[in-house]
Amino acid sequence: MSQSFNLYQLQKIDSRIDQLVQRVSEISTLVNDKRTINDLDAELKETEYKRDNLYQEIGDLDDEIAKKKIKINQSESSLYGGKVQSPKELQSLQAEISSINKNITEKESNLVELMQVFEKAEAEIESSKKSLEKAKDDKEKRDHQLLLEKQTLENEKSKLESERCVAISQVKPDYLDKYEVIRKKRKNIAVTSVQEDTCSTCGVSLTPSEWQSARSSDKICYCPSCSRILYAG
Repeated sequence: MSQSFNLYQLQKIDSRIDQLVQRVSEISTLVNDKRTINDLDAELKETEYKRDNLYQEIGDLDDEIAKKKIKINQSESSLYGGKVQSPKELQSLQAEISSINKNITEKESNLVELMQVFEKAEAEIESSKKSLEKAKDDKEKRDHQLLLEKQTLENEKSKLESERCVAISQVKPDYLDKYEVIRKKRKNIAVTSVQEDTCSTCGVSLTPSEWQSARSSDKICYCPSCSRILYAG
């Protein structure tokens, strides 16, 4: 067999190995990508933090209302218990009770609003938890399939590496060195086929003598444009 044929076979093996390596790398990136889950988890924690602060606000406001109601009871006890006789003091107590009642009404209104916001936060937390669990479940299933694919690809790569060793043994050392140099310079494609008298990679037309040289069994021929090794079949 010609050296160009042996190099072409080696190129096909190397191209497939390159594809496998790239896909395995992509799979590793996908499996390690936890951005969606991390974003959902951060969103959940932020909502829980807001909910906890609301809970504290509600508790504090509820305590304030309870204290003011106790104050009203004390003031009303003084007002209606006969302990205070002075008209001025009675008037002052009535004004104080009225002011406290107004303040309680305002705080109770605020309390209702806070409780509504709190309930909304609780609903958002439940929704976020479901979204997070679904994302984790989806990722687990997807990762399982990806890892199965990765194992299959790695098995194929191992087989191809054995085939590569055999292919390399069929190539003369000096040609192999040239092949490796061209691969590094030409985006991992060192050997290209000739199709309809043209280089299938860069598309340049070959002269009859170049085409005949590419068909030679005892030497290799290079594309005059891209400098890749030509294989004419």
